[in-house]
Amino acid sequence: MTVNDVKTFMKSFWHMVGKKSIIVIVLSILVLVMETVGLMLLIPLLGSVILGKQQGTLTQPVFDFFAGIGIHPSLEVVLLLFATCAFFRNWGMKWQTVLGFRIAKDFSKQIFCELYNLILQTKWNTFTANHSAKYKHMLLEENYRIEVLVITGFSLLTRTLLTLAYFCFSLFLSATITLLVVLGGAALFFLLRKRLLFLDRESKKFLHHRATLMKIADEHMAFFKMIKLSHQQEKFGREISQARELVDDSRDAMLYSSAQHQFLFTFGSACLLCIFIFFGKHAVLLSPLKIMLLVVIFSRIATLLNSVQNAMKQILQFFPAFQRTWEMREWCLENRDQVYGEQQVFCRKSVDMKDIRFGYQKDVVLNDFNMKIPVYGMTAIVGESGVGKSTVIDLLLGLVVPEEGGVYIDDIPLSCGNIVNWQKQVSYVSQNCYMLEGTLRENIQHGCPQKSDEEVFAAVEKAGLGDVVRHLPLGLDSPICEKGENFSGGEKQRIAIARCFLQDSSVIIFDEATSALDYATEAQVMNSLYNMTQKTVIIVTHRLASIERADLIYCLEGGKVVEQGSYRDLLQNKNYFYRLWQKQGNN
Repeated sequence: MTVNDVKTFMKSFWHMVGKKSIIVIVLSILVLVMETVGLMLLIPLLGSVILGKQQGTLTQPVFDFFAGIGIHPSLEVVLLLFATCAFFRNWGMKWQTVLGFRIAKDFSKQIFCELYNLILQTKWNTFTANHSAKYKHMLLEENYRIEVLVITGFSLLTRTLLTLAYFCFSLFLSATITLLVVLGGAALFFLLRKRLLFLDRESKKFLHHRATLMKIADEHMAFFKMIKLSHQQEKFGREISQARELVDDSRDAMLYSSAQHQFLFTFGSACLLCIFIFFGKHAVLLSPLKIMLLVVIFSRIATLLNSVQNAMKQILQFFPAFQRTWEMREWCLENRDQVYGEQQVFCRKSVDMKDIRFGYQKDVVLNDFNMKIPVYGMTAIVGESGVGKSTVIDLLLGLVVPEEGGVYIDDIPLSCGNIVNWQKQVSYVSQNCYMLEGTLRENIQHGCPQKSDEEVFAAVEKAGLGDVVRHLPLGLDSPICEKGENFSGGEKQRIAIARCFLQDSSVIIFDEATSALDYATEAQVMNSLYNMTQKTVIIVTHRLASIERADLIYCLEGGKVVEQGSYRDLLQNKNYFYRLWQKQGNN
């Protein structure tokens, strides 16, 4: 935790919730004033009521104050005032706690929303470089720790102010004893500093192992079916068990270190208090009243310092959550999609990819790549796995930007100014279909909830989903479980295709969108696409038989177009496309 990190935190905190926190600070001052007045009331309470002394250098100023306002400091009056101060002090602490929680929640919520929006605006290739569990960990676990950090900060503020008030009052009673206590406390902190640093390291280890455990658990849940089918439950069980053991060991070490530190600090404070009180009576010759007050004050100081120390430990433990969140925020800003407006772009002639070079890190995927996609027809892109078909689709969608060359819509380059408008004209279906928890209707209408039931049913029929819906007891109102587990892979693809058809966009892109369909259903979907003569359809597929009626087919190999033409022409050429066709069992 550096000074710059603290400055960044304070700046962001003030920008988001600074004005609201002023109320908490005012309440802290109210608590401080009430505590100070309560301390002053201890003097006549102990001096005149308990010890029976009406005069003295310590009690006289307090009695003079009461005389000045016309009040006789009897037991009843002092107790009533003391109870009043206690009421307002605790009332202030109550509302400070309540408002502190609300402000902490508001601060963490704003950070959550800002980070989530920035993640959504991150460039696609940099977004996919991180594991999804990392984003979830930042948005949930780390964000919760930021909330605890703010709550602890408010608690630390109040206890620090109270500690300072007690020290000031103890200086008034005996500067010598107070300075000795301060020096003794500083020495105690110095002796225990290594344990505090060790505790900080163990806390970081615990958080690291916990994040790793969440990542492993997330991966196992994603491959749950594969684990069962491969009968590797025991292996994966050992892996998760070992990760959990690391979490437990680091937590045990952290808790033991915290308990040990707490014991040494509390016991050391008690020993110092006894030594200094003994010294005050026999060396400084303090009066019994001052000794009693110092005992009360130093006992409270010890308790408050313990609370301050625990708060500091929590801040050291949770502040790295803000640092990591802020680092991800800066990373998202550096890798943010550059969008400057919504300039209009219309696709009436063709979509061209000219002289494109693109790669991931050091691996070049496309080099000197050119492709011309005519409008109002179907263009298919084929090739073996890993030749760059999905990369071409990402470039067409504007998800990634080429290192050289560009994508042109009717000779207008796809840029930051028109990419939003272009993407709004495109409906995209991938091999991996996302499902929302809700009803079948809500999933199909996602993105266009204003569509009528007649339009929904028309899209369902085009996607070959009509028989499935008719056999469901609740029809379109049938619930969809988490990740659509109550539907087959083919049914989920058809739901996604129906969603695409319902959007009625001018450009439709399928990236292996029919890979889980049987041949009859795929033929029905492809027939629906062929009949969309006023739309531009781009399809990536491995099933060559499904694109027999495509207007134009591009064959990719080694990051370049090696062959193009109609289905019949490519077969007659007996080159790359013909070899792919033969590999699929055709003769």
